[in-house]
Amino acid sequence: MFRAKKSITLSILTAFTLMVSGCGPTNEAGPAEQPNQQQAAKSGAFDPENAQEYGLKGAYIGQGIKEAMDALKPDKYEFMDAVSRATLSIDQLAAGEGSVAMGMLMIGQSQLIVKVKAGAVQSIMTGGISPADAPNITTSRGLALYDSPSKVKELYGEPASAEKDWVYEGSKQRMTLSVHNDQVIGMKFEPVGQ
Repeated sequence: MFRAKKSITLSILTAFTLMVSGCGPTNEAGPAEQPNQQQAAKSGAFDPENAQEYGLKGAYIGQGIKEAMDALKPDKYEFMDAVSRATLSIDQLAAGEGSVAMGMLMIGQSQLIVKVKAGAVQSIMTGGISPADAPNITTSRGLALYDSPSKVKELYGEPASAEKDWVYEGSKQRMTLSVHNDQVIGMKFEPVGQ
């Protein structure tokens, strides 16, 4: 038990180090400020201003953490405050406790890394997603890890940038897809400016 908790804590610390370049202000909107939230993101063309386009399994950037966790339904999870290193519950996160919290979520044999600030999801990043779990961890349009670049273009159109990573963004959110050997190998959803 102690070894598992220590391993999860170390994973979260590592994820925090890799993901967070600073805790400064961002161009963020709270859940009440998000436009078009009741519209299904997958209807019609990609809408770069719809926050629901930026996330996985129904959880998206700017959404309250309780709603996001209800959508993600992780098997296991742990959130740690970036400053105090204290473990935080979902209720504490929803109440805005802590500065910035990083969480490691296990869904089946797969990992997601979620950053929470002021009770709202700030970023979502894929960790190790097993090929068996990938079809169940998709974007609102149905994109999964290991899908082809042609499927990305079919669902999202041409990327704004496709040099190292493929980037799709609006004025507030960004989706970055890592593409290698003709397949999507990583996804990150975050506010613009992070």
